[in-house]
Amino acid sequence: RGHRPGLGAGLSIGAYPAAVVAGALDFDDALRLVALRGELMQAAWPEGYGMSAILGLEQAQLEALILAVRREHPPLYLANVNAERQLVVAGSEAALAA
Repeated sequence: RGHRPGLGAGLSIGAYPAAVVAGALDFDDALRLVALRGELMQAAWPEGYGMSAILGLEQAQLEALILAVRREHPPLYLANVNAERQLVVAGSEAALAA
């Protein structure tokens, strides 16, 4: 309370609260934008597909697994590198379950 950060950053949806804290975006506008973002993302994503966070593997290990799974259950892709051992894959539900 009463403290203002000297520096802020946000990744993905975290960019919205970072913008609010920085004074660049009004809180109510941020809520509306986050809701709209969710609706648009849901509408853009086809049925039968999803994403999953993978924790603890190195990127090279995960890429090898992706190639192996993709042979029988395409598509499957490395979608995001959040941190060294926090990776996200995206693809068909069959590929994600394999």
